This record gives sequence, C-alpha cells and structure tokens, in this order.
Amino acid sequence: MFNKVIHVVHWQNSGIYHVVKTLSQYKDAELNHEIVVLKDKNGHTSWKQIKKLCLSLLTSSTAIHAHSFLPCLLLPFNMGKKFSTFHSDYPFLTNSDLKSKIKKNILRLILKFFTVRISCISPKIQSILNSNLSVDGCVIFNPVEVDNLKTLSTPNEIKSFGLMGRFDYEKNFESAIKAFIEANKEGKFELVIAGDGQLKDKLMGLSQLCSHNSINFIGQVSNKSDFYKKIDCLVCSSFYEGGPLVVMEAMLAKRLIISTEVGFLQSFNKLLYIKTGSNIIDLKGAINIAKDIPIEKIEDMTKNNQLFCEKHFNIDTIYNQYLNKLWLT
Repeated sequence: MFNKVIHVVHWQNSGIYHVVKTLSQYKDAELNHEIVVLKDKNGHTSWKQIKKLCLSLLTSSTAIHAHSFLPCLLLPFNMGKKFSTFHSDYPFLTNSDLKSKIKKNILRLILKFFTVRISCISPKIQSILNSNLSVDGCVIFNPVEVDNLKTLSTPNEIKSFGLMGRFDYEKNFESAIKAFIEANKEGKFELVIAGDGQLKDKLMGLSQLCSHNSINFIGQVSNKSDFYKKIDCLVCSSFYEGGPLVVMEAMLAKRLIISTEVGFLQSFNKLLYIKTGSNIIDLKGAINIAKDIPIEKIEDMTKNNQLFCEKHFNIDTIYNQYLNKLWLT
C-alpha cells in the first residue's frame, strides 16, 4: 500500500498542471501528493529533473501518476503503482503518420508489459483509447475550483471578449483574432487575451491589424477571477481539447461562452453556449450572435451552466472518483 502519489506533468504553463494542482491540494487523510514538472518555464525539457525523478522511482514504492505522453515514458522506472490520465484526444492517437505510429507503439508496449491503471476525461477519449490502443480507461472529468469564480456577477451586456491559454497551434487563436477584427469594424468591442507561448510574437503582430487598438494582451494571470472580471464572453476556438478547463472556469464565472465542440462539451447536451466551427467565418458569426443576445437569455444560459459545473466538476466529487475508480483499486 502506498500513501503518496507523484504526479508527473510536462509543463507548468498548461491546463493539465492546474488540474493536477487542484487535485494535489485537496485535503486527504489517506494520500499525500507531489507534482513534478518535466519542462522549465521556457518549455525546454529538464533532463536533470527527469534523471532525479527516475532515480527516486527506482528506489521507492511510491505511486506515480503520468499526465500526458512524455510522463508516460517514465512509468517503467517506477517500482510501485502506476497510473495514467489522458487529458485530451491528442491527434497522434488517431493519425497514421510515422511519428504518430511510433508514439502509439511505445504507449502500447508500456501499457501491455506494465500494470498501468488508466483514466481519461471524456467518453470520446475513452472510445479513442479503446480503438487505437486497445485499452480500457475509466472516465473522470476534470475538477475546477469553484469558490473563487462563482461569486462573479453575470454581465449586463456583451462588450468584451476573451481568449485564455497557451499560444500554440491547437488553440487556434489566430483565427479567433482575425474573426474578432472582422466583427469589430466599428471598434465598439474589446478582446482580452491572457497567456503565453511560442506563437506570442505572431499573434501580437496580427493584433496590429486592428485599427481601433481594442486587442489587449495581459500575459499569464495568477488569479483567474481577475481575467473573468475583464470579459463578458469567453471564446474557445480550439481544434481539439481535453477539458477545456478555461470553459469550465468561464461557466462558473457566469460568462457567456462561444466554443467549438471539443472536450467535455461533447458529453453534455444540457450546457448552453454558442456553438461555432474553428474557421474565421464561423467564429465571426458566433461573435456577432453574442453581441446581440438579450440580457435575459444571457442570465438563463450562464445560470444553467454555473449550476451544472458546480454539481458535476467540483473537487469533492472528482477527487473521490479518482480515489475509488483509480488510486485505491
């Protein structure tokens, strides 16, 4: 029996890290938790950290919980219990190019020859794992911190839109920014962008095409409520997602949502949001719809979503699912 779980994540500036942080801070009399990050703040792999972790795992019976592909490669080094959570429908799981095949074969070998308990954060990912890796994983949705966000008020009108996340290809922020510029010809609205990443310079350059100086980059935010106070409507333009955690947070904060059909949004038909495609035309159309939604409808949509997230994604519910479906099985 173990009394400690080491959670291994690839990068601190990611939604996965914040999910794991929420889990690890839960008050539990049975288990202690530690988080190990494999990449530094610049996104470079820390081989020193990996070496240190491997030596520690080889000499102890501590449980290890891997949270993405790179951490999964360390599972064979652990002498104790092994767990893995798939937080997204990563393209390599379904793609047929050589690199994707290699990654899938590596995962198959690890999961076949080592006893690894698996979870995933949506039924869609569960189906993909079964079809492409021939493994069964239980579904446990991501937890979200409720208390700091649910006290915010519903916006009286839609004047400001927001994007938050890593500046990477899969987030599709480039299309979202272009769509906002097209929909804001008169300069009556604002776009607030929080985050950082490899596409930062490109996105900031793109924002200069906006003639009204209405696109504001605010960098990484440590207090999420500060971001949601600045916006009335969150835009999720992603090609693929696990959570997306930012949408859960925005729903708790009673913000209107524009989103592609990704992550947990595919699993629940009771959630009320403006659905959009990932292309510029669809995103522009969704922004135009959001601008004209009556306040009464905004109140109904945001209240419905907040109550749903409080019930299904609160930390008490999700942590106990991890205990009973994964860690203590």
